[in-house]
Amino acid sequence: MSVSFVGRSPYFLLLVFSAFIPGLVPEAVAGPEEALFWSYDEPGALPEDWNGIICELDESESTPDGGPSLKVTPLHALGELRWPPYLVFSTDTRSLLGVGEVEISCWAKSDSSARISMRVTNENARPFSETQRFDLRNDWEKIEFSAPLTETVSGKWASVPRLIFSQYEPGESVYLGPLTVRFVGSGLQEDPSEMLDLPKGWIGVDMDNLYIQQGSALDFTEFGGTSQAGIHGRVIANSSGELAFADQPNAPVRFLSLQWIPRFPPGFRNWSDEQIESFAAAVARQGYNMVRFHFLDDYLSGNNRAAALKSASPDSLALAMLAEDVHWDEKALDRTHYLMAQLKEHGIYWNIDLMTTYVGHGNDQFILNGSAASLENAPFNTKVQMYVNPMFRSNWKAGARKLLNEVNPYTGLAPKEDPALAIVMCLNEQEILLPHREYGSELNEPWHVFLTEKYGDYENLREAWAGKCGSIELPESGRIDTDVPSINRTALSDTQAGLDMARFVGEMEVEMSEFYLSFLKELEYEGLVTNWNMRTRIGSVPARSLFPVVSMNQYHAHPKYIKGGAIVSQDSALASGGNSFKGQSVARFLDRPFLNTEFGHLFWNRYRHEQGILHGAGAALQGWGALTRHGNQVVDEVESMSYFNAGYDPISRASEVQAAFLFRRGDVRSSPHTIEIPLTDDYIFREGRALRALDDELARMWPLSRIGITYGEPRVEIDPDLVVLPGQTAEIKGDQMFSVVEDASSRERIERMVGELRELQILGPENRTDPAAGIYESDTGEVLVRTGNGGEMMVETTRFLGAVMKFDRPLSVGPMQILRCTEPASISLISIDSDRSRGLPDSRRILLVLATDARNYGMEFTDATEDTASSMGELPVLLQTAELKVLLSGVRADLGFKLFALGMDGSRRSELPISVDAQGRLLIELDTQDLGAMGGTPFFEVVREDWDKENE
Repeated sequence: MSVSFVGRSPYFLLLVFSAFIPGLVPEAVAGPEEALFWSYDEPGALPEDWNGIICELDESESTPDGGPSLKVTPLHALGELRWPPYLVFSTDTRSLLGVGEVEISCWAKSDSSARISMRVTNENARPFSETQRFDLRNDWEKIEFSAPLTETVSGKWASVPRLIFSQYEPGESVYLGPLTVRFVGSGLQEDPSEMLDLPKGWIGVDMDNLYIQQGSALDFTEFGGTSQAGIHGRVIANSSGELAFADQPNAPVRFLSLQWIPRFPPGFRNWSDEQIESFAAAVARQGYNMVRFHFLDDYLSGNNRAAALKSASPDSLALAMLAEDVHWDEKALDRTHYLMAQLKEHGIYWNIDLMTTYVGHGNDQFILNGSAASLENAPFNTKVQMYVNPMFRSNWKAGARKLLNEVNPYTGLAPKEDPALAIVMCLNEQEILLPHREYGSELNEPWHVFLTEKYGDYENLREAWAGKCGSIELPESGRIDTDVPSINRTALSDTQAGLDMARFVGEMEVEMSEFYLSFLKELEYEGLVTNWNMRTRIGSVPARSLFPVVSMNQYHAHPKYIKGGAIVSQDSALASGGNSFKGQSVARFLDRPFLNTEFGHLFWNRYRHEQGILHGAGAALQGWGALTRHGNQVVDEVESMSYFNAGYDPISRASEVQAAFLFRRGDVRSSPHTIEIPLTDDYIFREGRALRALDDELARMWPLSRIGITYGEPRVEIDPDLVVLPGQTAEIKGDQMFSVVEDASSRERIERMVGELRELQILGPENRTDPAAGIYESDTGEVLVRTGNGGEMMVETTRFLGAVMKFDRPLSVGPMQILRCTEPASISLISIDSDRSRGLPDSRRILLVLATDARNYGMEFTDATEDTASSMGELPVLLQTAELKVLLSGVRADLGFKLFALGMDGSRRSELPISVDAQGRLLIELDTQDLGAMGGTPFFEVVREDWDKENE
């Protein structure tokens, strides 16, 4: 094998090396006095090369003892790079438990004089050892590294070693023989959890096993059955404007989607078939029936490992213009193809971003100026250049053609022909983001053409603009192509210059849309297509209207990045009427499917437990087609929590469980009524509205009834119950990574609209809606939102009873009575009885979800608001404890029940007290502090004893 441990069987040794990879986690890992070998005898088992180097086996060279030779060639001078190039030799950090010293040896030489450095680090380059340097010559010599570990090992995986090229001549090579690592120490460390000083009110969470156990209370495969994806034909937009299958057009389908970013699971390109099969099964068990492939192009092209140059002329970037000239990592492509095939077998559809990267299909060239996403470098990236640069457009077409046309060897079909491919996104978040994305002079040529076509000459333009562009005075005489400013934040104003800029932005997005759709038609792709998914501004409505599906990304508490960290809001989304959800509701077109392609209430917002009930119930009520939490929700090994990675966060995992029932299983019914907001070009592009959003008062209508916009000729017939004119607009705040729509301070307009809904008897006399009091109840009676009391929400359906509450007070939701809850939390009782006719309280099997808050051990904040972390902390993950007392009325008093605390994988961990009184009231009384130092969980299973015996 390419990598092995001394004294282990070959199969076990490979598992040990792969221990950090989801799906195959051995019970033990390398410990003291064991060795790890890298022999390079398989291309997929080479170390990862970073920062502009080529790493390949050289069959013409061998070491003095006959071993293979790894040829490593840096392409750029050290002075051109922001940091030196390096190789990463990865292993699970558990290999270092109990290790006092690491010894590394290998043969090495160079074409000319060179110097390499070695040290042991974590995945973020934090050193665990001292650095040792070795000078190389044009003769083989044995390199011997020996160093003690200087601090406690942390993180998920380690570089043993991180081999850094600290002195070399660009273009000349360094040769490395097989590398041996020995771990020397006195024995395994104690379990760190046993040494923790836990803060009061918090307990640890055992997250050793995160793939859901088959048949457990968290196994949701029964939602989709065992059908292969595509068995009912392509996913289509049906005659009701909803997603459906071609062979079942009258049966709407909902997709709960995993956001898959392949570069985040370390070593995905080295996953075995068995690991991918385990992962695909785990995706299905967590209830997902779609996977969005995000940054796939970036991963296949190796852009993240490319050279980070201090400075680079855009002219030096030569992107591939033809599909045959796009070079992808073949091993990564093969693993991606196998993953797609396995997902298909489990009934899981694909949603693919044709481009997410900022630098295009770069063939591993360089990262322009270090960070293509930064504001100062933004003009030369895909989000800008696709509008004007033929090279970038040809590169996009080449990559899309290659991805969609090449046959997947595991399915036997090209993706464009495969009905498992439900939808493609042309380029993620491409909107022209004035003023948050810098465009400089890049758009000047089409801007000048636009102005010339409208005004004819400079004199007419200057007169129409009253001699000014924002604060810039225009010269009395001049030329359009030399004296008119580039597009800028003036586009946000109600001046003629601003109106022209906004109209130009809208036309650029329309032309871009026509380019995408024309190419995909030429390619004979017949599936669904979408684009323009970042902002809810109305100026993008004409461009969105060209696509058969509308999609949107929105977040609550998105990090605002600052030097050394970030600020994360600690506000409740529900207190503002459903922030992150409400704005999307009025970006939705009523005549076609609407897909959420990214959302999240992000770590470490203390109220992110609102997410599951808010988005799950809201999307179901509105009849949306998809929900996609960002991201990587299915993992098998834990890391400390970070902003977006939901799989490591017990609260996000609990929210996804709630959404699986509310949205995908359909526990909440779609509203039978429709509120239409008609938009026209005349409205959009007048009075400075185009780069703003519809008013927040309209967005706050979402809990009441299905709501959305119309524009142009409808694709399907719409019969609205109420038509509401758009009225005023709202400012969109944020930056180039996220947006937030300004909250409305008035409730006057929404009170009038509620009055109209009552006159139409859409809201009956029993409906509790009262905008003045911040109360909004759905026309179905199943969903209730209260902006008061810190932000609350209740859901009452046949099979799901849930509440989000901030204060310890009695609260009733149908037959569920919450008598006590000492911390802000999301609480739900869910029928998981296989007999779907059994609702609550008749269910023989019930899932209780109690989601409070979770933090990393040792997190520290700059002040009491806790919105700025001074330390992100480390493992283990901690869960906030709470006392809960819940009654469920109407159960069988003559039958016994059991209550189990569940692990994160759904397995039963401990049995807890539960009782039923003579009136048939089931009493659950918990103090989660009693679950033990590492017993934290948001999941509990209630099971009737007779059912449990039958299913033992």
